[in-house]
Amino acid sequence: MAENKMQLYVWDDFAPDYLPGLAFAIAASLEDARALVAKGYSSYIPAGDWGAVDIHELDKPFGTSVTGGS
Repeated sequence: MAENKMQLYVWDDFAPDYLPGLAFAIAASLEDARALVAKGYSSYIPAGDWGAVDIHELDKPFGTSVTGGS
């Protein structure tokens, strides 16, 4: 059985209210990443509030930003 590699999971449209939020986790699977984010969140996260996920391998440099709004 192949060993699971850790990946960076980024949701940049997370739990939108007036503006979208940002959530991220480093985990071996999408399910584990969601569980880690949900564990640190104070309430239930509806499926539609996650937004799309970007998955990044951790074997090369990566950088991004999410701008705020007013």
